[in-house]
Amino acid sequence: MKYHFSKIINYEAWANEQIIQALQSLDRPDSRSLELLSHILAAHLNWYNRAREVRGYIPLWETKDFSECVIMLRNVTQRWKELVEQSEELTFGKTINYTTGQGETYSSSLYEILTHLSFHSGYHRGQLVSHLKGKMNELPVTDFIIFARGEGNQ
Repeated sequence: MKYHFSKIINYEAWANEQIIQALQSLDRPDSRSLELLSHILAAHLNWYNRAREVRGYIPLWETKDFSECVIMLRNVTQRWKELVEQSEELTFGKTINYTTGQGETYSSSLYEILTHLSFHSGYHRGQLVSHLKGKMNELPVTDFIIFARGEGNQ
C-alpha cells in the first residue's frame, strides 16, 4: 500500500503542477480558476492535518492569489510525501478520528483519506480544465494514466 499511495501523492503533485503551469501561461488567472485551485489545496491541507491529528481548519472556499497557491501546493505536497514515506504498511489501515469544519466527528482510515483526496482533487481539476476551455490553446492534461506511463515526465 505504501508504494501505491506514494505513487498517488506523486501523481497529485504532478497533476496539480500541470494546472499551475497552465494558469501561469495566462496573462492573469481568473477568479473561478483560482477558487477551484485554492479549494483543492485547502482540502489537501485539511486532510493532512486530520491525518496527523492536528487541530485547525482551513476554509475550503477561500480564494488565494496565484503565488499563495504555488507556495501552498509545494508545501502540502512535501508534507504528504513525508507522511506516506514515514508510514508503516499497517498505518494505512489505522483509524483517524477528526472533526469537520461543520463540527461533525468521523473516523476514517488513512487509506480512505488518501483515496478520497485523490478522487476529490481529480473531480475539481476536471472542473478547472473544463472552465479553461476557450481561454487557452492547449488545455492541461492531468490524467493518471499519462503520469503512470511516464509521458507526463518528459
